[in-house]
Amino acid sequence: MKLSDTTNINLSKEVKAELENRKKSLGKRIGRVVSYDDLLRVMIGWSI
Repeated sequence: MKLSDTTNINLSKEVKAELENRKKSLGKRIGRVVSYDDLLRVMIGWSI
């Protein structure tokens, strides 16, 4: 495993954590309007 591989793994973990935080804050704001499952589908769609 190269050094760049571990950097990419760490980076992706940070990105995933950031996405989780955004999902949570976004979910709090519009959770009453949109179900969390719909929000999750949108987020998954964006990440692809």
